[in-house]
Amino acid sequence: MAAVPQIPRSGDRLGRFELGELVGTGGMAMVFRATDRQLGREVAIKVLLPSAALHREGAERFRREALAAAALAHPNIVEVFDFVDAEGDHPDYLVEAFVQGPTLLGVLQAAGGKLLPEIAGLLVAEVADALQAAHDKGIVHRDIKPANILLEDRPERARVVLTDFGVAHMGDMTTMTATGAMVGSPAYMSPEQAKGQDVGPASDVWALGVLLYQLCTGHLPFPGRDPLTVIVAVSKGTYTRAGQIEPRIGPAIDRIIAGCLTVDPAIRTTSAAQVARELRAAVEGVASLTEMPVPSVIRRTVTEPVAFADTLIPAIAESALREARALIGKRNLARALRELGRVSALVPGHPEAEQLVARLGTQRTTRKFVSLGGIVLGGVAAVALLLSVFRDTNPPPATPAPTVAHTEPPPTPTPKATPPVPAASVPETAPTPVPDVTSPPARRPAPRRERPSPSVATAAPAAPPVATPEPAPLPPPEVKLPPPAAAAAPAPALSSVRLYSSFGFCFPALDDAPTSQLTPTYTGVAPGRHRVYCALTRDGPRQLVGTLEVAAGARLERQIIRDRDGKPAFARMP
Repeated sequence: MAAVPQIPRSGDRLGRFELGELVGTGGMAMVFRATDRQLGREVAIKVLLPSAALHREGAERFRREALAAAALAHPNIVEVFDFVDAEGDHPDYLVEAFVQGPTLLGVLQAAGGKLLPEIAGLLVAEVADALQAAHDKGIVHRDIKPANILLEDRPERARVVLTDFGVAHMGDMTTMTATGAMVGSPAYMSPEQAKGQDVGPASDVWALGVLLYQLCTGHLPFPGRDPLTVIVAVSKGTYTRAGQIEPRIGPAIDRIIAGCLTVDPAIRTTSAAQVARELRAAVEGVASLTEMPVPSVIRRTVTEPVAFADTLIPAIAESALREARALIGKRNLARALRELGRVSALVPGHPEAEQLVARLGTQRTTRKFVSLGGIVLGGVAAVALLLSVFRDTNPPPATPAPTVAHTEPPPTPTPKATPPVPAASVPETAPTPVPDVTSPPARRPAPRRERPSPSVATAAPAAPPVATPEPAPLPPPEVKLPPPAAAAAPAPALSSVRLYSSFGFCFPALDDAPTSQLTPTYTGVAPGRHRVYCALTRDGPRQLVGTLEVAAGARLERQIIRDRDGKPAFARMP
């Protein structure tokens, strides 16, 4: 009977490796810091758990990870040195380079749930470089997520390291799961991967978009309470744009995310290399960031994520302000207002941004007012034209047309053929003299108009037509727009409050809101004093952290830390 592999502990020996501290545990394996006694170097030993070893897929996944990573040589991919099959009571294990540093998930939690979009862009660009190297070798990772990305922080070097190729798809190998089975984390799966279809590099590009969205906003684009709900949402591909959730995200990074999260892989962003190239171009305007070496960015993100972000915010705001000025010069007011909103999100109350917003708002209001006046005048002219046409084409049948007086005799009209009338019925009349228009005509009573008789032979002789001056045409009515109503007193501007705790040790909440999120954001908060609570477990007993004075229109962020007594308290504001 074969021996059952035992779970090793710190201090045990596996072959020539002496196990040190346990640095991580997952669903399939546990990772120890270890020493290679033969070569005298520090390594990481990834041990397959006995529960996973009972299934054929567990050992096969370990073997795939070793083969995939060993085929790649890239500074942003973990180095795999060896794979050892189970023997006796020793389980299967991998020997990898030891990466000293936290996972990207741990850094994200330490930063309060999200990173500055520019910092997130540089980190994801490093991951994209690693994926492009894998794609060039025909390997698709299929499980990109913050827990599988390490940020190494050593005195001699700092780098982003992609790990866990256990579910990678290799072009020259059969899939380790049954046909149609899904592998990977549902929240980061591409639509084709969620449907169990064949995957390619485009699936990893999708995962890069999900990763970047999460780092910038603190949320997943396709959330759900269970894997099935997530998979349905991913298959539909509908989500809220990142820029609508986090106003600090610039248009360039927002477009990159949208390009990655295109449902059809044929029109998705073409490659991981393109994602890396576009992300680095998106942060070129921030001089203090692009002039800093990437290892320094990684190191400061690991050691002081919040303070490092605070030092970059003024430079990012100035870059957005320059872009807004350029857009105003191009008369692109909509995009200029968006950039100014980004400045206000980075630096609340920025004076120049507020002045430009007020000026652009006045210009847009004036344009709308002028446009409305033009529409009204155009409508009046159109009505007048229609009335004129109607009058010309439908003259009143009973009213004779008036004769217009001229300074010169009018031309003799061409006589129309009329049926013969007996001479006795038509009286002879003298021609009517043309009135002198140089002097005002004598006032006399208007002639009485008789209703014509239906019979011409018995009708009374009609009075000769009197030439009267035609009244001058009336000018078009002057359109007067009503004066603007007196503006009512503006209601106090609502505010937003974002709460987070260091390393996610408690669940904060504002006033009576539930303590169910690690990094809640509240919008539409009324100005005034509000209470902040914290629960050590989700929906657990609440502890009062303190009160928060919220000004009108403010955007507040408050971090909660442990005080000396282990109780939650507000972190000191810089």
